[in-house]
Amino acid sequence: MRALRERGLRVPKDVSVVGAAGVDLSGTLCPRLTATRQPLEQIGEELLAMLCQRIEQGGAAVTGRILPMPFTGGGTTRPEENVLLGISNQ
Repeated sequence: MRALRERGLRVPKDVSVVGAAGVDLSGTLCPRLTATRQPLEQIGEELLAMLCQRIEQGGAAVTGRILPMPFTGGGTTRPEENVLLGISNQ
């Protein structure tokens, strides 16, 4: 966000920023970073299921999974984007 600011861009007016690394930076940034919450337990469960399926199929490829990643509100996305992301706690 500092690099964006140095280039004259404003967050979130000109550019939206969303974090997804799983690191809580909410207390260190101003405005607070909008982020995803990664469902780590569900990811592990799905990974294990996929691995078992692949073993049962003799190593054949298995279909991937898409898991929901809910967003937590922050000040780095615009209100209209927050509605699309399902963020209600701005």
